[in-house]
Amino acid sequence: MNEKVKDKLLSLFNKLDKDGSGNISLEELSLACSDLSIKLTEDEKRRFLRADSSGDRLLDFEEFCSFYTQSLQGVFDNIDKDKSGEISVAELEDAFKRLGQSVNGRELKALLAQVDKDKNGRVDFNEFSEYFISLPSPSVRAVLEQWSSGLSVDVGSDLAPPVIPPPSMKIGLTLFAGGTAGIVSRTATAPLEKIKILAQTNGEARLVSTFNNIIKMETWRGLYAGNGLNCLRVLPFSGLVCLAYANIAQYFPLDGTSDNVKVNTMVRMGVGAFAGCFATILTHPIDLIRAQVTIDTANKHSLAQRIRIIYQQEQLRGLYKGLGPTLLAIAPFIAVQQASYDLLKHKATLHGLTPSPMLFLTCGALAGATAQTAVYPLDVIRRRLQVSGAAARSLRELFSGLSVTYLKIMPSVAISLLVRDALLGRLKK
Repeated sequence: MNEKVKDKLLSLFNKLDKDGSGNISLEELSLACSDLSIKLTEDEKRRFLRADSSGDRLLDFEEFCSFYTQSLQGVFDNIDKDKSGEISVAELEDAFKRLGQSVNGRELKALLAQVDKDKNGRVDFNEFSEYFISLPSPSVRAVLEQWSSGLSVDVGSDLAPPVIPPPSMKIGLTLFAGGTAGIVSRTATAPLEKIKILAQTNGEARLVSTFNNIIKMETWRGLYAGNGLNCLRVLPFSGLVCLAYANIAQYFPLDGTSDNVKVNTMVRMGVGAFAGCFATILTHPIDLIRAQVTIDTANKHSLAQRIRIIYQQEQLRGLYKGLGPTLLAIAPFIAVQQASYDLLKHKATLHGLTPSPMLFLTCGALAGATAQTAVYPLDVIRRRLQVSGAAARSLRELFSGLSVTYLKIMPSVAISLLVRDALLGRLKK
């Protein structure tokens, strides 16, 4: 055991030792696992008692080190099927499959790279130990759940960054695949986006009648009004997010080596929120004009002409109407989305549902719906500021169009993931 691993074990030991006695009881270990929704198995309890050389049903630090390294070695050996002393991408894929979870090749390589410190394409026991030392009692399921926690989904909202690069993923590759997927997804759901913005700005949310009125008054082209500008914003917005994220992330522990299992996720959310705010500030004028074009299809001015007119009439502040509510919504949106996704995914597998792409897609859609609901009043306020400046007249109006948003989330998630993974699969060949 190297010194770095031993120091981390000592930190974990002190956290588990709630009464400060210098020993850990089975009850203290069970409680710590329960806090993370991990249930100790009978094998783990017997291993705990075997490590108790003094027979007092308590583990001092040296006994805890023996118990923990044996447990971690057992998990490592379970994944390392060829007993080479290293875990390969194929072995990681097999481990996920044995739990009923399907992870594609690109994501497997990204997950392995999180732990692979020397970048040789394989994970040895020292790398494995340093990464997973924060789990109170390691098991195959607990390890793989933590390992896959970096996977995320795009719910098609322009409130949050559509592309946050996972650890070790090339930014250019992430930007191209994620940006293209975002454009396809937004184009496919543009009619629903049009109806949502109309509902947000006029307080009415009748899906069928609004759809029919658009077709009657504007023809089918009206359903896609503003979509060109929406797509135009995706790549620069995504590029700015990636640029900001990559430059800020290098100063934080985003490689999973933190002593606290929750720190990595929290830091990623914080950095992602900051990157999203940065990109939003620089691209907000495009979003503002896109909202106006979506509502006012009779105005045929180009993007440059609209910017010039707004600037002449209202100066720079006119191009940033609605920016305040937008920035206020970004951080809670990301926090609620990620926390809901992790919770739903964990609870689903805990209650016996087989991990699968469809399960994770459903969890992603539900998490997106939860996040949209939490910040929806801010979304309505920013749209009204952008388009008319009129305030909502009732609490009900602050949620106008929410049902249309729910209808939009599932196809947005499905199309985005399908296109993104298809592109990455091609580019990796």
